Amino acid sequence: MQGEWRKCPDTTTWLTLVLTTSALGLTFGPDQFPLVTVRAFLIPLAVLLLLLALWIFKNRHGWMGGATTVAALLILLPPARILQNGKEEGSAVALWSIAQMNIQETNTAVAEVVATARSSDADLLSLQEVDERWMDELVAGLSDQYPWHIHGTGERNYGIALFSKIPLDQAEVFDLEGLPAIRAKVSQQGRSVQVLAVHLRAPESAAKLAQRNAQWRSLAKMVGKEEGPICIIGDLNTVPWDDAFEQFLTITSMPIGPKPMMPTWPAVAGIAVIPLDHILVSPELRVDGMRAFSISGSDHRGLWGRVEYRE
Repeated sequence: MQGEWRKCPDTTTWLTLVLTTSALGLTFGPDQFPLVTVRAFLIPLAVLLLLLALWIFKNRHGWMGGATTVAALLILLPPARILQNGKEEGSAVALWSIAQMNIQETNTAVAEVVATARSSDADLLSLQEVDERWMDELVAGLSDQYPWHIHGTGERNYGIALFSKIPLDQAEVFDLEGLPAIRAKVSQQGRSVQVLAVHLRAPESAAKLAQRNAQWRSLAKMVGKEEGPICIIGDLNTVPWDDAFEQFLTITSMPIGPKPMMPTWPAVAGIAVIPLDHILVSPELRVDGMRAFSISGSDHRGLWGRVEYRE
Protein backbone atom coordinates (compact mmCIF):
# COMPACT_ATOMS: atom_id res chain seq x y z
CA MET A 1 0.00 0.00 0.00
CA GLN A 2 2.80 2.39 0.83
CA GLY A 3 4.43 1.74 -2.55
CA GLU A 4 1.15 2.46 -4.34
CA TRP A 5 0.68 5.65 -2.33
CA ARG A 6 4.10 6.90 -3.39
CA LYS A 7 3.41 6.07 -7.03
CA CYS A 8 0.43 8.43 -7.32
CA PRO A 9 2.31 11.70 -6.69
CA ASP A 10 5.01 10.60 -9.17
CA THR A 11 2.44 9.94 -11.88
CA THR A 12 0.66 13.22 -11.15
CA THR A 13 3.93 15.13 -11.27
CA TRP A 14 4.89 13.50 -14.56
CA LEU A 15 1.53 14.27 -16.17
CA THR A 16 1.67 17.84 -14.87
CA LEU A 17 5.11 18.34 -16.44
CA VAL A 18 3.92 16.90 -19.76
CA LEU A 19 0.84 19.14 -19.81
CA THR A 20 2.74 22.28 -18.85
CA THR A 21 5.59 21.64 -21.30
CA SER A 22 3.16 20.92 -24.13
CA ALA A 23 1.17 24.06 -23.36
CA LEU A 24 4.33 26.19 -23.28
CA GLY A 25 5.44 24.69 -26.60
CA LEU A 26 2.10 25.43 -28.23
CA THR A 27 2.02 28.96 -26.83
CA PHE A 28 5.56 30.10 -27.47
CA GLY A 29 6.85 27.61 -30.05
CA PRO A 30 7.73 28.69 -33.61
CA ASP A 31 5.20 28.57 -36.44
CA GLN A 32 6.86 25.61 -38.12
CA PHE A 33 5.30 22.50 -39.58
CA PRO A 34 3.67 20.50 -38.03
CA LEU A 35 3.38 22.71 -34.92
CA VAL A 36 1.66 25.45 -36.95
CA THR A 37 -1.17 23.05 -37.77
CA VAL A 38 -1.73 22.17 -34.13
CA ARG A 39 -1.56 25.84 -33.11
CA ALA A 40 -4.44 26.59 -35.45
CA PHE A 41 -6.67 24.59 -33.09
CA LEU A 42 -5.65 26.29 -29.83
CA ILE A 43 -9.17 27.41 -28.94
CA PRO A 44 -10.89 23.99 -29.30
CA LEU A 45 -7.90 22.39 -27.53
CA ALA A 46 -8.30 24.81 -24.62
CA VAL A 47 -12.02 24.06 -24.41
CA LEU A 48 -11.29 20.32 -24.26
CA LEU A 49 -8.67 20.85 -21.55
CA LEU A 50 -11.08 22.95 -19.47
CA LEU A 51 -13.74 20.23 -19.74
CA LEU A 52 -11.12 17.68 -18.72
CA ALA A 53 -10.12 19.88 -15.77
CA LEU A 54 -13.73 19.97 -14.59
CA TRP A 55 -13.90 16.17 -14.72
CA ILE A 56 -10.61 15.89 -12.81
CA PHE A 57 -11.80 18.30 -10.13
CA LYS A 58 -15.02 16.34 -9.85
CA ASN A 59 -12.95 13.24 -9.10
CA ARG A 60 -11.07 15.16 -6.40
CA HIS A 61 -7.69 15.34 -8.07
CA GLY A 62 -7.12 19.00 -7.31
CA TRP A 63 -3.44 19.21 -8.21
CA MET A 64 -3.92 17.61 -11.61
CA GLY A 65 -7.08 19.65 -12.26
CA GLY A 66 -5.21 22.84 -11.51
CA ALA A 67 -2.39 21.90 -13.87
CA THR A 68 -4.87 21.13 -16.63
CA THR A 69 -6.58 24.49 -16.10
CA VAL A 70 -3.23 26.32 -16.26
CA ALA A 71 -2.36 24.49 -19.48
CA ALA A 72 -5.70 25.52 -21.02
CA LEU A 73 -5.19 29.16 -20.07
CA LEU A 74 -1.64 29.13 -21.41
CA ILE A 75 -2.64 27.98 -24.88
CA LEU A 76 -5.35 30.62 -24.98
CA LEU A 77 -2.73 33.39 -24.80
CA PRO A 78 -2.04 33.62 -28.59
CA PRO A 79 -5.74 33.87 -29.57
CA ALA A 80 -6.27 36.33 -26.69
CA ARG A 81 -3.90 38.76 -28.43
CA ILE A 82 -6.45 39.12 -31.19
CA LEU A 83 -9.05 41.72 -30.33
CA GLN A 84 -12.60 40.92 -31.39
CA ASN A 85 -13.71 44.34 -32.43
CA GLY A 86 -17.30 45.41 -32.25
CA LYS A 87 -19.03 47.85 -34.56
CA GLU A 88 -16.70 50.74 -35.32
CA GLU A 89 -17.98 54.19 -34.52
CA GLY A 90 -17.84 57.20 -36.80
CA SER A 91 -19.46 58.06 -40.10
CA ALA A 92 -18.75 56.12 -43.27
CA VAL A 93 -20.11 55.77 -46.80
CA ALA A 94 -21.31 52.31 -47.81
CA LEU A 95 -19.63 51.22 -51.05
CA TRP A 96 -20.60 47.62 -51.74
CA SER A 97 -21.10 44.28 -50.04
CA ILE A 98 -19.00 41.19 -50.63
CA ALA A 99 -19.39 37.49 -49.87
CA GLN A 100 -16.60 34.96 -49.44
CA MET A 101 -17.38 31.35 -50.41
CA ASN A 102 -15.08 28.32 -50.59
CA ILE A 103 -17.53 26.02 -52.34
CA GLN A 104 -15.33 22.86 -52.25
CA GLU A 105 -14.45 21.49 -55.66
CA THR A 106 -15.98 18.03 -55.10
CA ASN A 107 -19.28 19.53 -53.95
CA THR A 108 -22.29 18.28 -55.91
CA ALA A 109 -24.89 20.64 -54.38
CA VAL A 110 -24.72 22.99 -57.35
CA ALA A 111 -28.29 24.33 -57.21
CA GLU A 112 -28.05 24.98 -53.47
CA VAL A 113 -24.72 26.81 -53.78
CA VAL A 114 -26.04 28.99 -56.60
CA ALA A 115 -29.17 29.75 -54.57
CA THR A 116 -27.03 30.71 -51.55
CA ALA A 117 -24.89 33.02 -53.68
CA ARG A 118 -27.94 34.71 -55.16
CA SER A 119 -29.74 35.08 -51.85
CA SER A 120 -26.64 36.60 -50.20
CA ASP A 121 -27.47 39.81 -52.08
CA ALA A 122 -23.75 40.60 -52.10
CA ASP A 123 -22.47 42.94 -54.82
CA LEU A 124 -19.31 40.87 -55.21
CA LEU A 125 -18.73 37.14 -54.77
CA SER A 126 -15.29 35.73 -54.05
CA LEU A 127 -15.24 31.96 -54.68
CA GLN A 128 -12.55 29.33 -54.28
CA GLU A 129 -12.12 25.72 -55.46
CA VAL A 130 -13.79 26.64 -58.76
CA ASP A 131 -12.77 24.25 -61.55
CA GLU A 132 -14.08 24.41 -65.13
CA ARG A 133 -17.17 22.38 -64.24
CA TRP A 134 -18.05 24.70 -61.38
CA MET A 135 -17.36 27.82 -63.42
CA ASP A 136 -19.78 26.70 -66.13
CA GLU A 137 -22.47 26.06 -63.50
CA LEU A 138 -21.84 29.39 -61.78
CA VAL A 139 -21.96 31.38 -64.98
CA ALA A 140 -25.21 29.65 -65.96
CA GLY A 141 -26.76 30.29 -62.55
CA LEU A 142 -25.41 33.73 -61.71
CA SER A 143 -24.59 35.72 -64.85
CA ASP A 144 -28.00 37.40 -65.03
CA GLN A 145 -27.44 38.82 -61.54
CA TYR A 146 -23.63 39.02 -61.74
CA PRO A 147 -22.77 39.93 -65.34
CA TRP A 148 -19.09 40.64 -64.63
CA HIS A 149 -16.96 37.64 -63.74
CA ILE A 150 -13.43 36.31 -64.07
CA HIS A 151 -11.99 32.84 -63.51
CA GLY A 152 -8.48 31.71 -62.68
CA THR A 153 -7.72 28.05 -63.34
CA GLY A 154 -5.29 26.22 -61.11
CA GLU A 155 -4.35 22.87 -59.73
CA ARG A 156 -6.90 20.74 -57.94
CA ASN A 157 -8.84 22.75 -55.29
CA TYR A 158 -7.15 26.03 -56.25
CA GLY A 159 -9.29 27.40 -59.07
CA ILE A 160 -10.69 30.82 -58.16
CA ALA A 161 -13.43 33.16 -59.39
CA LEU A 162 -14.81 36.63 -58.80
CA PHE A 163 -18.39 37.57 -59.72
CA SER A 164 -19.74 41.12 -59.57
CA LYS A 165 -22.88 43.18 -60.07
CA ILE A 166 -20.58 46.20 -60.45
CA PRO A 167 -18.29 46.64 -63.47
CA LEU A 168 -14.82 45.24 -62.85
CA ASP A 169 -12.02 47.46 -64.11
CA GLN A 170 -8.54 46.10 -64.92
CA ALA A 171 -9.65 42.64 -63.82
CA GLU A 172 -6.95 40.01 -64.24
CA VAL A 173 -5.69 36.71 -62.94
CA PHE A 174 -2.15 36.82 -61.60
CA ASP A 175 0.30 34.34 -60.16
CA LEU A 176 0.64 34.52 -56.39
CA GLU A 177 3.69 32.43 -55.63
CA GLY A 178 2.51 29.50 -57.73
CA LEU A 179 -1.27 29.76 -57.29
CA PRO A 180 -3.84 31.86 -59.18
CA ALA A 181 -5.30 34.98 -57.62
CA ILE A 182 -7.52 37.76 -58.95
CA ARG A 183 -7.24 41.53 -58.77
CA ALA A 184 -9.75 44.07 -60.02
CA LYS A 185 -10.70 47.69 -59.45
CA VAL A 186 -14.24 48.24 -58.17
CA SER A 187 -15.62 51.79 -58.28
CA GLN A 188 -18.72 52.95 -56.45
CA GLN A 189 -19.80 56.24 -54.85
CA GLY A 190 -16.85 57.94 -56.53
CA ARG A 191 -14.41 55.64 -54.72
CA SER A 192 -12.18 53.07 -56.40
CA VAL A 193 -10.99 50.05 -54.41
CA GLN A 194 -8.47 47.43 -55.45
CA VAL A 195 -9.93 44.00 -54.65
CA LEU A 196 -7.62 41.01 -54.27
CA ALA A 197 -9.41 37.65 -54.22
CA VAL A 198 -7.01 34.94 -53.09
CA HIS A 199 -6.76 31.35 -51.92
CA LEU A 200 -3.54 30.81 -50.02
CA ARG A 201 -1.85 27.42 -49.87
CA ALA A 202 -2.95 25.13 -47.05
CA PRO A 203 0.13 24.54 -44.81
CA GLU A 204 -0.01 20.73 -45.08
CA SER A 205 3.78 20.26 -45.18
CA ALA A 206 6.92 22.28 -44.51
CA ALA A 207 7.22 23.17 -48.21
CA LYS A 208 3.57 24.23 -48.45
CA LEU A 209 3.87 26.30 -45.28
CA ALA A 210 6.87 28.09 -46.81
CA GLN A 211 4.82 28.75 -49.95
CA ARG A 212 1.89 30.12 -47.95
CA ASN A 213 4.18 32.43 -45.98
CA ALA A 214 5.77 33.62 -49.25
CA GLN A 215 2.27 34.44 -50.47
CA TRP A 216 1.69 36.57 -47.38
CA ARG A 217 4.94 38.45 -48.06
CA SER A 218 3.95 39.02 -51.69
CA LEU A 219 0.57 40.36 -50.60
CA ALA A 220 2.31 42.74 -48.19
CA LYS A 221 4.45 44.07 -51.05
CA MET A 222 1.38 44.56 -53.22
CA VAL A 223 -0.40 46.47 -50.45
CA GLY A 224 2.69 48.65 -50.00
CA LYS A 225 2.72 49.56 -53.69
CA GLU A 226 -1.00 50.27 -53.93
CA GLU A 227 -1.76 53.99 -53.64
CA GLY A 228 -5.50 53.69 -53.00
CA PRO A 229 -7.66 51.60 -50.68
CA ILE A 230 -7.49 47.84 -50.93
CA CYS A 231 -9.61 44.87 -49.91
CA ILE A 232 -8.20 41.36 -49.56
CA ILE A 233 -10.70 38.53 -49.37
CA GLY A 234 -10.52 34.76 -49.54
CA ASP A 235 -9.67 31.48 -47.93
CA LEU A 236 -6.38 32.56 -46.39
CA ASN A 237 -5.67 29.21 -44.69
CA THR A 238 -4.34 31.14 -41.71
CA VAL A 239 -5.67 31.81 -38.23
CA PRO A 240 -5.24 35.40 -36.95
CA TRP A 241 -2.68 34.42 -34.28
CA ASP A 242 -0.39 32.82 -36.87
CA ASP A 243 2.97 34.62 -37.13
CA ALA A 244 2.59 35.17 -40.89
CA PHE A 245 -0.79 36.83 -40.42
CA GLU A 246 0.44 39.11 -37.62
CA GLN A 247 3.59 40.04 -39.56
CA PHE A 248 1.46 40.97 -42.58
CA LEU A 249 -0.72 43.27 -40.47
CA THR A 250 2.36 44.88 -38.91
CA ILE A 251 4.04 45.52 -42.28
CA THR A 252 0.93 46.86 -44.00
CA SER A 253 -0.66 48.67 -41.02
CA MET A 254 -3.95 47.03 -41.96
CA PRO A 255 -6.33 46.60 -39.02
CA ILE A 256 -7.43 43.14 -37.98
CA GLY A 257 -11.02 44.07 -38.79
CA PRO A 258 -14.28 43.10 -37.11
CA LYS A 259 -14.91 39.63 -35.77
CA PRO A 260 -11.53 38.13 -36.78
CA MET A 261 -12.22 35.03 -34.67
CA MET A 262 -15.37 34.04 -36.57
CA PRO A 263 -14.85 30.32 -37.37
CA THR A 264 -15.33 29.14 -40.95
CA TRP A 265 -13.62 25.69 -41.14
CA PRO A 266 -14.14 22.75 -40.87
CA ALA A 267 -17.90 23.20 -41.12
CA VAL A 268 -20.14 20.37 -39.97
CA ALA A 269 -23.92 20.82 -39.68
CA GLY A 270 -23.49 24.58 -39.96
CA ILE A 271 -20.90 24.79 -37.18
CA ALA A 272 -17.21 25.58 -37.81
CA VAL A 273 -14.16 25.41 -35.55
CA ILE A 274 -11.37 27.78 -36.63
CA PRO A 275 -11.20 31.10 -38.58
CA LEU A 276 -9.51 30.55 -41.97
CA ASP A 277 -11.58 32.81 -44.26
CA HIS A 278 -11.14 36.56 -43.90
CA ILE A 279 -12.03 39.99 -45.28
CA LEU A 280 -9.24 42.54 -44.75
CA VAL A 281 -9.30 46.21 -45.73
CA SER A 282 -6.86 49.11 -45.59
CA PRO A 283 -7.30 51.82 -42.93
CA GLU A 284 -9.34 54.08 -45.24
CA LEU A 285 -12.04 51.42 -45.30
CA ARG A 286 -13.95 49.37 -42.79
CA VAL A 287 -16.12 46.25 -42.90
CA ASP A 288 -19.52 46.43 -41.26
CA GLY A 289 -22.24 43.84 -40.74
CA MET A 290 -19.82 40.90 -40.84
CA ARG A 291 -21.60 37.57 -40.55
CA ALA A 292 -21.06 33.92 -41.42
CA PHE A 293 -23.43 31.70 -43.38
CA SER A 294 -23.72 28.05 -44.41
CA ILE A 295 -22.72 26.72 -47.84
CA SER A 296 -24.44 23.47 -48.78
CA GLY A 297 -22.00 20.62 -49.38
CA SER A 298 -18.90 22.63 -48.44
CA ASP A 299 -16.52 22.17 -45.53
CA HIS A 300 -16.34 25.97 -45.17
CA ARG A 301 -18.81 28.55 -43.95
CA GLY A 302 -19.10 31.72 -45.95
CA LEU A 303 -18.50 35.31 -44.86
CA TRP A 304 -20.48 38.42 -45.74
CA GLY A 305 -19.50 42.00 -45.08
CA ARG A 306 -20.29 45.52 -46.26
CA VAL A 307 -17.25 47.55 -47.28
CA GLU A 308 -17.50 51.21 -46.29
CA TYR A 309 -15.30 54.25 -46.84
CA ARG A 310 -14.45 56.24 -43.71
CA GLU A 311 -15.35 59.91 -43.86
